[in-house]
Amino acid sequence: MISIPLTMVARNEERAIGRSLDSLMISIREAERQLPIRIDPLVVLDECSDGTHQEVERRGVAWIASVGGKVAGQRRGVRAGPFQIFSDADIAVDPPTLEALCRVMLDDPKVQVAFPTRRPLEPRRRTPLARALYLYNRERGYSSQRTWFNGKLFAIRQWSIPELPEIL
Repeated sequence: MISIPLTMVARNEERAIGRSLDSLMISIREAERQLPIRIDPLVVLDECSDGTHQEVERRGVAWIASVGGKVAGQRRGVRAGPFQIFSDADIAVDPPTLEALCRVMLDDPKVQVAFPTRRPLEPRRRTPLARALYLYNRERGYSSQRTWFNGKLFAIRQWSIPELPEIL
């Protein structure tokens, strides 16, 4: 049985993390049924001042505290495994997502990074702006102008970002 760490970093995500964890737990069960793996979820709470930790505890998921932002939280969540899976706390995934992600990483050791396609969720609010943003994201891709990899959910081998003293 292969153990695969999944780390979710959250800062004040009380309103979104429950839905995200619920969908991830369903996807984890599906992946574990289909593959000889065990996915080990861990939530890293980055200086949360709301009820995020209660939402995590309500779902029985392990958590630890962190300070210093998203990358520091990801560093804190790194554990032994053939690769790491990282997830944001404000996404929902379809049941077969983690199985497909793990299958790609396990089947080809040359793959260094894998991530699923992103689809916007229907807007919760019925405002014209929310609807327009949803339609834009659905039809043209996400509105971010970022050109670097920042995935919402991704698997990566040998994850390492040097800390400031190492850079200096």
